[in-house]
Amino acid sequence: MQILIVEPQSKYIDYLKANSDYDILHQDNIKLLSMDESDILIVDNQAADINELIQKKEYFNEYQYVFYIGQISKEDTVLAKINDIIPIETDEPQHVLSAIENLMKSQKNDRVFSFIAADRKAGNTSVIHSIAESLATNSTKEVIVLSLNNNYTEPLYTDVTLDQIKTSIISQRVTFDEILNIAKFNGKYAYIGTSKNIFDSSKYTAEQIAYFYSVLAEQDTHLVLLDLGADEQNPFHAVAFDYVHHMFLITRPTFNYQYSFNKKMEQIFEPFYKRTHKSFYTIINGVTDETNLSKSPYKVISKISFSEYGVEAENSHIPLHKLDSSFEQETSVIAKYIATLNGSYIETEEKNERFSMFGWMKKKQRLKEV
Repeated sequence: MQILIVEPQSKYIDYLKANSDYDILHQDNIKLLSMDESDILIVDNQAADINELIQKKEYFNEYQYVFYIGQISKEDTVLAKINDIIPIETDEPQHVLSAIENLMKSQKNDRVFSFIAADRKAGNTSVIHSIAESLATNSTKEVIVLSLNNNYTEPLYTDVTLDQIKTSIISQRVTFDEILNIAKFNGKYAYIGTSKNIFDSSKYTAEQIAYFYSVLAEQDTHLVLLDLGADEQNPFHAVAFDYVHHMFLITRPTFNYQYSFNKKMEQIFEPFYKRTHKSFYTIINGVTDETNLSKSPYKVISKISFSEYGVEAENSHIPLHKLDSSFEQETSVIAKYIATLNGSYIETEEKNERFSMFGWMKKKQRLKEV
């Protein structure tokens, strides 16, 4: 989670850096505000009044949340609400951090995380399984992966599928206990596979799927990862845009993946769901030393290095993270990010380098030095 703070001093910057795991950026003048890849914008009243901030709306619309620190009038409170600005009427740094954390904890569907692919063969399944196993270790919650794409593949862990509770889903009487009853846990992690009939998912209506997603969101004991694949016409994929708050995009650094996703964005995601490239937490899979992402339109939260074990893992039906420790370490960064969004991350006294959002860069540097 990246936060941009606009304040003339460094009162909040220093406190948030010392007391949170957020990536903190700083500007001292509202006039310098421009579009960047931050998730949250915080503006201190010493840097701008509410009207000056609103004049920058063309820029702060790019942020998920905008906070304004300082006492404001009733009229300005209404003005702030109309413009989706969240007032923090205190200047105590600890209260600012609490306001951010409370918002994150209260977000709708903060227990359900969907993953779509820019195109086929982006590596969705491998990445998601590795994230899930890391989450099972580094979160206070148990983890369930639901494969809801139209591409049936041999299950990696179990032959359990949603077919077993299909009647309950269609009748909109499914409970989370029913889902748990069919799940076979390996420790704190379970996988429920794609329907063996690849056409089954098209038999569900949007209302049935929405109810199913609401059941997943209302429980508070598990983190649920949805593998939605690359088929935007799959109803599970389409309904997720309206009912799942946290959406991840898995892509590759080659032109054809960016081209394919740009077409979907232009024709479907933007006109129908009001999404932009920055609406997605983007994971770029298969990065090499030659990869140039300087002109990438995505809001990138993680880059995963190319793995030479990919073909072997696919052919032998062995999860990639079981063969490639680097892949496992890099996906664990994303697991921490998800657990932090949910508020379930298990803190450790010693911060491991692999949990740095820039750990992959440090690893690359070490390899060059050897």
